[in-house]
Amino acid sequence: IGVMGGQQIASIGKIIQVQMSYLQFPAAAAQAVVLLGLVLLVIAAMTKLIDIRREL
Repeated sequence: IGVMGGQQIASIGKIIQVQMSYLQFPAAAAQAVVLLGLVLLVIAAMTKLIDIRREL
């Protein structure tokens, strides 16, 4: 994280990891579910825009 994004920039994965290390499991779990939802939305949008069968 520090090498790629600088020391001031935190990614959502790092935030979840820090919350897990502080034993804040409910907050970490909620953020993980939100992150999963966002990833699934991005994948769904990409599959709507790009016809995979045609690309292969």
